Amino acid sequence: MVAYNFMARFAPSVEDGTKRQTIRACGKRRPPRRGEQLQLYTGMRTRNCRLLRTAPCTAVYPIAMDLAARRVRVQTGDIISTLSRLDVRRLAVADGFANEADFFEYFTATHGQTFAGHLIKWEV
Repeated sequence: MVAYNFMARFAPSVEDGTKRQTIRACGKRRPPRRGEQLQLYTGMRTRNCRLLRTAPCTAVYPIAMDLAARRVRVQTGDIISTLSRLDVRRLAVADGFANEADFFEYFTATHGQTFAGHLIKWEV
């Protein structure tokens, strides 16, 4: 199983099933594979740790962002697509943000001018 921690602001939407994806930076560990069970927590490594839900991973897509230019690219299969403004808005809302401005502000503050990672989706 793969465990992910969510900030308190995202926990209610993960728990109620309205948030069904997360965007995570590339790291030392491999991303989950389709079909693997995900354990979704809030407050990990604290006494307030709580399991929000377990869910099977349905898809993992490489994602890259030029945050200064507000450009998002997602790779599905062999195709790398630059998302339209409407698609970025949909991605941001699906990821628990109010709008694309909130989305870009968060990622810029957290990761700087560029971001490379994975878009991870799950079933409810």
